[in-house]
Amino acid sequence: MLFPLSLSSPLTPSTVKIERENLKQFELENFSRYSIFELIENRCDFYDSLLIQLWQEIGLSEQQGISLIAVGGYGRREMFPLSDLDFLILVEQIPSPEIEEKITQFIQFLWDCGFEVGNSVRTLEQCESEGKQDITIATNLLEARFLTGNRPHFDALNELVKRADFWSKEDFFNAKVQEQIERYQRYHNTAYNLEPDIKYSPGGLRDLHLLYWVALRHSGALTLEAILQSGFIYPQEYQQLQESRAFLFKVRFALHLILKRYDNRLLFDRQIKVSELLGFRGEGNQAVEKMMKCFFQALHRISLISNLLIQHYRENVLSSNQDTVIDQLDDDFQLINQSLCLRNSLVFQEKPARILDIFFYLTQYEQADIHSDTLRQLQISLEQLPQKLCEIPEAREKFLRLFNQPNAIKRAFMPMHQYGVLTAYLPQWQAIEGLMQFDLFHIYTVDEHTLRVMLKLESFLSQESAEEHPIAHRIFSQLSDRSLLYIAALFHDIAKGRGGDHAELGVEDVADFAQLHGLDRREIDTLAWLVKSHLLMSITAQRRDIHDPEV
Repeated sequence: MLFPLSLSSPLTPSTVKIERENLKQFELENFSRYSIFELIENRCDFYDSLLIQLWQEIGLSEQQGISLIAVGGYGRREMFPLSDLDFLILVEQIPSPEIEEKITQFIQFLWDCGFEVGNSVRTLEQCESEGKQDITIATNLLEARFLTGNRPHFDALNELVKRADFWSKEDFFNAKVQEQIERYQRYHNTAYNLEPDIKYSPGGLRDLHLLYWVALRHSGALTLEAILQSGFIYPQEYQQLQESRAFLFKVRFALHLILKRYDNRLLFDRQIKVSELLGFRGEGNQAVEKMMKCFFQALHRISLISNLLIQHYRENVLSSNQDTVIDQLDDDFQLINQSLCLRNSLVFQEKPARILDIFFYLTQYEQADIHSDTLRQLQISLEQLPQKLCEIPEAREKFLRLFNQPNAIKRAFMPMHQYGVLTAYLPQWQAIEGLMQFDLFHIYTVDEHTLRVMLKLESFLSQESAEEHPIAHRIFSQLSDRSLLYIAALFHDIAKGRGGDHAELGVEDVADFAQLHGLDRREIDTLAWLVKSHLLMSITAQRRDIHDPEV
């Protein structure tokens, strides 16, 4: 241990509180000296030693039919400065009044020390019945870690939770994925909220946990290393997840060090302190901007890879007995059970312009998605691209074609951003990915805001908008070519973060784009005017009376 527990018997709440403060001070002073995994491991060992010593002092170790078992984050050994102490006291039978009194003393002592305790006392039979009824309890039991007591009894619990009649792999998978769907909806299906939750936002630690849980239920693999060894993830996916996990761990650990009460929300005022603790430097907002850009990139990688792997599990494990329906789309693509698939795994490497066609087909087949194997090939191909896609003439034609397809923004451009294709296409896009906006008018990063503006434009085509926004609906629906408005929206904030007037710089970018893509002078001038004037339009819409003839 980096900071071993050094408390003499008998333990008292006051001495434990002092030792906890000493541990926190040690972590603050050595935050940059040790790896985040060492700090988390050390804190977990500290808690293990404390609980085992307390268990012995109260006299529970003298009882044969009782065990202390870590569950939840504590079971996973993911302990941060403000994490709850979650544990199960496993008993062979309903405790006698004497044992019950000792258990009460054990738990009360921890409360008196200032710990947030999540505890339960159950027999093996109660674990089974309650676990079958509650997916959260079942998940906690899957992550159970023995601390002290009756080891054979704990082993029996492990055997219980592995049984198919406890939770089948398919039922467990579906229940956990449904939890994720509901969680994503609470956060508007985006990781790019400017005040994200490290644990629950899309791409946060819960997405990693979902991956662990599915792998654990399927094969018993709990760690990323074990999942890699099982062959379920590629080495490059493992490396990206490991790096992203380490960064989120550092941010969460630092956040807990500066807070007094448990919270995982990275609010604006906290971002400054956390960025300082992580060693980010710069003038004005630069330190926070750098940290948050790294943070959003980590969220994006975790969300992308974990969801890809969850999809891979559904397609290749749970659906292995499903009847196969194949529709050949062209020489390179096919639909297999409504999933877009490559007919040759080297298509994207040999013909990179065809990357854009996968998104064209998404607009043509409303119920289709992209098969996980194809997504993996896409990621490999993007990493190996020798040039930006926009430098390929055939790709430019395909890119422009997308704007006038049905549901182009929702079905093509949103997924293109999600899978990294916009970055591979537009040279300027990477600079605004995960870029903060320090004002009162935006709640998303620049890239997310840009896509949502485009999505809002597209919404004017819907029947709902005919009632809510009749003028916009009528005008936008009658346009024979909506690509200019979409392109202007795509470029209106693309120069943010570079210094200078982003509208003026954006004019240069959109003009270069238009010339490269063969647009005529009228179209170039229209795009330049739209991008240059977008701030005036915003001010006019928000602060002026648009029904005033002079306006």
